[in-house]
Amino acid sequence: ARIQEHAAGTLRNLASGGEEVKARIASTAAPEMLVTLTQYVAATTMGASARHEAVAALASLTDGSEERKARIACAGAIRPLLALLSINSPASADTQEQAARILRNLASGSKKRAHSIASAGAIKLLLPLTRSGVSVGMQESATRILMEVSAVDTWLKHDLESAGAIDVLLPLLKPSRGASAATQEHAAGVLRNLAVGSKDSIVKMLSANAIEVLVLLLKPGAGASAGT
Repeated sequence: ARIQEHAAGTLRNLASGGEEVKARIASTAAPEMLVTLTQYVAATTMGASARHEAVAALASLTDGSEERKARIACAGAIRPLLALLSINSPASADTQEQAARILRNLASGSKKRAHSIASAGAIKLLLPLTRSGVSVGMQESATRILMEVSAVDTWLKHDLESAGAIDVLLPLLKPSRGASAATQEHAAGVLRNLAVGSKDSIVKMLSANAIEVLVLLLKPGAGASAGT
């Protein structure tokens, strides 16, 4: 596992060199092999460092090229990455944050991948990761994935509503929760999508006093970025 750790870590560092370097890495079998590495150690405590470097390398590779995103998703990355986010996962908080970043990248710009992520059980895994006490990076990625999922179709909107998304996400829009501007933006995006074509979601938002919360966000400079 140590040689795999060093190899994956080197690829991770090289990928920081920009799109041209990422393209060269992707021209090899690296994406598939990195995904395999996360699968191989996802359910064990062995090779934790190798797993982390593989996940971090994939996070870098999924930033940018649509072709790389599609390839990594087709290599079977979604399920092992979600496994890393489960309560029983042996992965470190940093590894989990990188895994969420990959899923965020994969969900962005592709309803097909967002649907695949949701179908693999992402909604119930991600909602707890938006709550207070979770790192800013994790909150931002989790809410962004949920925003992408909520834009796919009516069935996934229903799944989100049934899982309690409104009760979890609406409070993030309140200044007292201390959520980042990006987290608030994504949470508001989920609520916006849920309010389209879903009477149940509308009723739930009204019952949760969503109007009052949302009106406060209409003020100039409102939001976490303004410290309000």
